[in-house]
Amino acid sequence: MTGSRSPFFNLTVMSAITIVALTGMSFFIPYWGLLFAFILFSGMYLNSFFISHYLNRITDSRHRATVLSFKGLFYNLSYGMIGMGYSLLMAFSKSNAVSLYPGIDPHLLESRIFADTFIWFPKGFILALVILVLFSFIILKRSSNLDMAVKKDFSSD
Repeated sequence: MTGSRSPFFNLTVMSAITIVALTGMSFFIPYWGLLFAFILFSGMYLNSFFISHYLNRITDSRHRATVLSFKGLFYNLSYGMIGMGYSLLMAFSKSNAVSLYPGIDPHLLESRIFADTFIWFPKGFILALVILVLFSFIILKRSSNLDMAVKKDFSSD
């Protein structure tokens, strides 16, 4: 895919796979949930592969190890931040769930809260994707405007 398709196409495919998997997982269908989990892990693998491939392509070999180390660092930081955000969402939801499910076993309550809040994963992914695409278009537009200005300056010489 990296040899024959554009980065935008690859992002679209990876994002579609991830959205389908997260949405499917949010239904908590017995046994079929494993298929959606497998699809999600495939999307996550594609994401890691694509980022590494494109970073290798644009990074000078002297700096490649450092850049890929930072990629790993930011992956870990993002997973940690997602985990902390989800923990806060679950804590907030727990205070509301106690009144919704009075007298329920605490373990069942935790499971119910997990199932009720999981729908935020596909929503959060879509929101983050929209922000990424908008930010990328703004950066690319500024970059092309800058390229045009530089070309104009050099063509007048």
